[in-house]
Amino acid sequence: MKDTAKLIFLIVLVALVLAIAAPGVIFAWRLMESWTGENTGQLLGGALACLGGVGAVFAAMAGAGVFARLAGWKPPRRDDGTPPPMILDAPPGWNDRPQLPPPATAPPWGLTGGGAYDLLPPPRQDERFRLEVRQSGREEVDTRR
Repeated sequence: MKDTAKLIFLIVLVALVLAIAAPGVIFAWRLMESWTGENTGQLLGGALACLGGVGAVFAAMAGAGVFARLAGWKPPRRDDGTPPPMILDAPPGWNDRPQLPPPATAPPWGLTGGGAYDLLPPPRQDERFRLEVRQSGREEVDTRR
């Protein structure tokens, strides 16, 4: 039983590796067939541009750290058990206030979505496509304007 499970695992693993590697090999082969010296220059230029951007971001982060150290900035310590400062400028105890009681009845229209839906007359454009019932009982679509 263990040998069968190992064999199935090995087959799945090989299939997964081939499924990932085969498109890469095909892409590399087609790229190799049409490669020129100009492509080498473009590849190196793109790689250097990417590395230069990463280096600029790293230099900005390192420079900010060095500047903070030279300016004497130190992060605030919270060893005294005080809570962290609030993002909003709210008065202390704002959350301790009593909550409003729920309304006795649901509002006729509003957040609940209930109430009368026909508060306004239908728009004029909707009347073009209404159904009219003839005396014979057949329905026809009125396409007149």
